[in-house]
Amino acid sequence: MKKIIFHDKLKIITNKKITDNIYNLKFSSEKLNDVKAGQFIFIDCVTSLDRNNCLWGPTLLKRPFSFYLINNEKKEYEILYRIKQYGTGTNCLTNLKPNDEINFLGPLGKPIDFNELDKSKKIYLIAGGMGIAPITFLAQSLKLSGYDIEVIFGNKIYDDFTKFCINKLTDIIKSYEIHIAIDINNNDCNSFVGNVLDLIKCKYYNLIPGPSFVCGPEPMMKEIHNLSKETIHSCYVFLERRMACGMGVCNSCDCNGKKVCTDGPCIKSNEVFD
Repeated sequence: MKKIIFHDKLKIITNKKITDNIYNLKFSSEKLNDVKAGQFIFIDCVTSLDRNNCLWGPTLLKRPFSFYLINNEKKEYEILYRIKQYGTGTNCLTNLKPNDEINFLGPLGKPIDFNELDKSKKIYLIAGGMGIAPITFLAQSLKLSGYDIEVIFGNKIYDDFTKFCINKLTDIIKSYEIHIAIDINNNDCNSFVGNVLDLIKCKYYNLIPGPSFVCGPEPMMKEIHNLSKETIHSCYVFLERRMACGMGVCNSCDCNGKKVCTDGPCIKSNEVFD
């Protein structure tokens, strides 16, 4: 059985502000080992020094975050987080400085089983907005395992967050395997104008031509699930739910009979949307 580290500490390396409300947090941990694509981490959003300045109610529970990138050799890990309106926990994260230490629980979630994937088929990774986080880690893992992949990434505008994510993806895979959809045309000539679904309908003629992994707004994932039903290819979705324990006990993250924390968060789309 996979060992889960309870209430150990991770050390902050950098806490980079990408846009007004999106940050890239990089940290290290000697105890966080062998993280697999599809897993996530529970992070205590405040340090012991901040406890007196934060409300206990909103910050009592740890917050789940997808892994964005990892370096197992250096034991360095990255997440993306967005400050939410009235988000006490994510606002506390912005105060973290290099060498600060915070508690974590993980790795949690069910790793993606690559044995279910056919190496002869190209795999399509589809992300909307912040859904790019687990998709980037999955791209990194698939590429290292020798899979042929394409990434479709959609965002509202071509901003610093979009450029940051594209640069990271380009370091992992070739740029011609990355397709960008931007809702609003703000003079980036290399991007498709429209959302992710528009790009799929235009480029792939309404069908996903291979197995797909999707993370983004749930309506978008449901639409891509519906498109995949017209093919023989599997579709997997990364689900997001509020959760308290992260270990399948509290049932707060139930989705159509599946526990997001232990059955997922990456689950076959027909198991949750049909």
